[in-house]
Amino acid sequence: MSQGLRQLGTPDPQSRNSPICELGEEEVRAAAIEPGETSCFFNGEAFPQGSEVQSGAKVLRCDRGTWVETPPPEQQQ
Repeated sequence: MSQGLRQLGTPDPQSRNSPICELGEEEVRAAAIEPGETSCFFNGEAFPQGSEVQSGAKVLRCDRGTWVETPPPEQQQ
């Protein structure tokens, strides 16, 4: 598990959440990008562009209004 990242748990369907694109979903990600968007939402909380958080075991990075799943830091080499 990655250390230092804020653990947010699972998305609450009753709250505002930006789309989450999993690894390998480049087409979905391209379609989900919001022009001019500089933040992502998770359970109603805004996070600035480039923020990284955890949702369960997934590491998510904010990319123009879309959460993009990224490999955990220990796997990025």
